[in-house]
Amino acid sequence: VINTINMAVVNTRRNSNMDVTTNCELHNTDSRLGWMPHASGLDAMTEARAVMKDLASWDFDTVKLSEFTSSPLLVVMEGCFEALHIFQEMEYLDREKFRNFVYRAQGSYNPKVPYHNSMHAADVVQTTFFFITTGGLSAHVSEITVFSLLVAACGHDIGHLGVNNKFLRDTTHRLAVEYNDFSPLES
Repeated sequence: VINTINMAVVNTRRNSNMDVTTNCELHNTDSRLGWMPHASGLDAMTEARAVMKDLASWDFDTVKLSEFTSSPLLVVMEGCFEALHIFQEMEYLDREKFRNFVYRAQGSYNPKVPYHNSMHAADVVQTTFFFITTGGLSAHVSEITVFSLLVAACGHDIGHLGVNNKFLRDTTHRLAVEYNDFSPLES
C-alpha cells in the first residue's frame, strides 16, 4: 500500500475571479523520488512539504527542494499536475506512465552541466505553473495547452551541452557544422 501524504500547497489566483486551492501528493514509497535525510533531523518529506507550499509563488525555492529529493523535477511536475487537476481532467492520463516519463526526462539531463540540468527544468516548470495560475493564463487556454506547456517546460533543455552557440561555432562542434553556424543549440 502506498503511503500517501496529501498536502495543501497554496491558495492562489487562477484569474481575478477564482481561487484555486492546490493539492499535491508525495508518495514515500516511490523510490524514484529519492528522499534524502537532512541535517535538520526532520524527514525529507516534511521538509519538501514546507517548500511545496510555495509552488504557485514567484519565490518558490527549487534549490531548497533539491536538498530533500534527488528528483525535484518529478516532485514539481506532479505537484503542478495535481494542483491544476490535470489527472482528473485528463482521465486517460495514466499516473504511472506520467511518472515514468518525467523520471526518464529527468535522467536525460546531464547532471554535470551546472545550469541546464534537471533542477533548472524543475524551476522552469514551476515558473510556467506560476504564469498559468497566478498570471491568469489558464483562463485563456485549454487543458491540453496547459498540459503541453508543462511538458515542454519539463524537457526544454534535455541534451543541452552546457555551452553557448559561440563556443560551438568557435570549436567547429558537429552541431555548429550541421546547422551552418546558425543557432546550433536552438536548431
